[in-house]
Amino acid sequence: MINVELERRWEVEDLDELKSNHYINDDESIIFIQNYLYFDKRKEDRIRRKLGVDKCEYQRTTKIGKGSNRVEIEDNIERDQWVILNNMLAEKEHKLPIIKTHYEFMLDDYKVELSVYDDPIEHPSIVEIEFDNEEEMRNFKAPEYFGKEITDSYSNIDIWKEHNDLVEDKENRLVSTGEYKGNEHPGYTS
Repeated sequence: MINVELERRWEVEDLDELKSNHYINDDESIIFIQNYLYFDKRKEDRIRRKLGVDKCEYQRTTKIGKGSNRVEIEDNIERDQWVILNNMLAEKEHKLPIIKTHYEFMLDDYKVELSVYDDPIEHPSIVEIEFDNEEEMRNFKAPEYFGKEITDSYSNIDIWKEHNDLVEDKENRLVSTGEYKGNEHPGYTS
C-alpha cells in the first residue's frame, strides 16, 4: 500500500504525566520488533514484526522523504521472509532490531501513537500523530506534556543507529576480554 504520511513527533519528557492525562490500556498494546535493511538521508527500508494479543504480522516498509511529509510503501510479508532478513542483519551485519511497545489513544479527534522503547539503553518515549492534510498538521497545538517536537530532527532510525552503536561497543568490549559467546542476543530468530 502506498500513501503519503503527514506526521509530527514529540519526545515525551514525562511518561507518567502523559499516562495520567490519557487512558492507556496495556492489554491493547502491540510489541514492534523492527530492523533496517537500508537507509540514507531521504530513504529507509525496514522490516517489522508486530505482536498483538491475538495476532502476529510481518511487514516491510519503505519511507521516502524526511520530516513531516513522506511517502510510505508498506507491504505484508511472510514470517519466513522476516526471519531470513532479520537473521541476515544480525549475523552478517551485526545489526539488531529495536523493540518497542506501541500504544494508541485519542486526543480530541486525533489518534495518538505512543512508542515506549525496550532495549539496553534508555531512549525517549515518542508520541506521533498522523494528519489528513498539511493545514491540519501545521495548526495542531500539542499539549505541553507531549514534550519537545522532534519531527525534523529525530526518528526510529536514529534510535536504531544509537542502539546498534552501543551494542557494537559492548560486543567489542566482550570480545577483547574473551567473554563474547556469539549468537546470544535477541536479534536472532529461529
